[in-house]
Amino acid sequence: MVLPTADSAISAPPDPADAAAALLAQLRDAHASLALAMRVLEELTCGSLADRERYAAARWRISQASLSRRTLWGKIYRHLIAGVGLQDAAVLNDLQADEMRMLHCSAAHVGRWTMAAIDQDWPGYCRASEVVRGQLSARTDNERRLLYPMLERLSRARGNGPPRPAANVPTHSWADRITATRTR
Repeated sequence: MVLPTADSAISAPPDPADAAAALLAQLRDAHASLALAMRVLEELTCGSLADRERYAAARWRISQASLSRRTLWGKIYRHLIAGVGLQDAAVLNDLQADEMRMLHCSAAHVGRWTMAAIDQDWPGYCRASEVVRGQLSARTDNERRLLYPMLERLSRARGNGPPRPAANVPTHSWADRITATRTR
């Protein structure tokens, strides 16, 4: 057993409200990153055949932004599912099923549209890319509409008391507490 020292922090379990607020901020950032990556690819697919390096980089950015959002979705789902009512649980499960469908569609798109296939059929790729971007956009719209309110509710759930310090951050050291007790 490790005993706390005078300089060690008192570790508190993470506050669900703090975690919800952090997840909401991360989700907003993930949505913004994905939207920016989609706009870049949209601009490239509106014209004649783009430089291979440029469209490969744009596809990579969307892939990475999508993976970050998908990973974050998993964290959000696990954070929320155990503590919500039946109606919200049904919404979360529907979003999870949609996420799996989107993952399969994305994998099929990437598998179909290799670099060689894009070079051979740029107009076909542009149309297919527009469809996938529309699906991703609809997904993020659903997350904004459904997840933002759930996370906002949970982040406000701590009540009317003063904000708590973040977990693992001491408000005072042991020495400060002893000194304060002695001077009273």
